[in-house]
Amino acid sequence: MLFLHQNVIQSLLRNLRIAIIVFIFLHLMPTHADSDDIDRELKIKIAYLYHFAQFTQWAKPLSTLNYCVFHDEVISELLKTTFIGKNSSGTVKLAVHAITEHDDVDSCQIIFFPHAVSKDVLNTTYHKPILTVGVQKDFTQLGGIVYLFEEDQKIRFFINNIDAQESNLKINSQLLTLSRLPPL
Repeated sequence: MLFLHQNVIQSLLRNLRIAIIVFIFLHLMPTHADSDDIDRELKIKIAYLYHFAQFTQWAKPLSTLNYCVFHDEVISELLKTTFIGKNSSGTVKLAVHAITEHDDVDSCQIIFFPHAVSKDVLNTTYHKPILTVGVQKDFTQLGGIVYLFEEDQKIRFFINNIDAQESNLKINSQLLTLSRLPPL
């Protein structure tokens, strides 16, 4: 039994190391402003969304991890095609849904806000076990948890861990060390 436990731990550590290397690689990838680079920037953000889930722990075990995209069918469809047939952490199925302010967010575990969003909309997620990710400059001040931003032609992120904890989410400490304050 102890041998099995050690194998599981070694496997998890190996997967964590691989994920960290991929994550750091994506963290250092430059971005630019032409249309090919906009596609590349979006792909980097999608990779971040995938990896954020691997480094986040929800209070209750999940059989399906629901990614929701707020007001953007194109990104929602791109996520669906990217995540088709993939699992998070090996056993958790991934699902993608497009949502609007009129939809119930309670079935979402991660919501991506690819455009500006009002505080009223973010308030619907407050203190719920939902990892919110957005690109709006004041996203974390409005109650969002992860802010994606560009700095030095690279996509970076800032994690508001206080709000994550208040939402009953545990962010892996290794991911938190990669979080950086956005430029003023």
